[in-house]
Amino acid sequence: FVFDDVVFVVPLSSRYRHGGFPLDQEKLVTMVTLAINQTSSRLNRVRSALLVEDVGTSMMMFLNVLGLYQLTCWLSPLSILTVAYLAMFIIPPVYEKNKVQIDPVLKQIGAQCTTVLAQVRALPVIGQLLPKEKTA
Repeated sequence: FVFDDVVFVVPLSSRYRHGGFPLDQEKLVTMVTLAINQTSSRLNRVRSALLVEDVGTSMMMFLNVLGLYQLTCWLSPLSILTVAYLAMFIIPPVYEKNKVQIDPVLKQIGAQCTTVLAQVRALPVIGQLLPKEKTA
């Protein structure tokens, strides 16, 4: 089993044994277990979407792929990454300066999105495909 090989080979390698930082066996097992569980969960979702086991998930994946395809047809991926990188450093200071004006607009947009999503979920065909909202 791959899990056993990963957990017990890494601490025995000379790089970790003689230099650098000490590895805690329990933390390593926890991290590897978490990584394997997350990866297998995501792969199972992709597999079920590709095999059309769940129609809702398959439709969402198809729409995501179609949207990314259309976006990369209009803009180059490098320009998208550049804008995302710049926005990562520009948006937080602008938000901090104008928090009072931005928050009411974001609440209004959130309310409109909730209304539209409720109307889409109310449609007979789509309502059957999408998972129900969990109420607390």
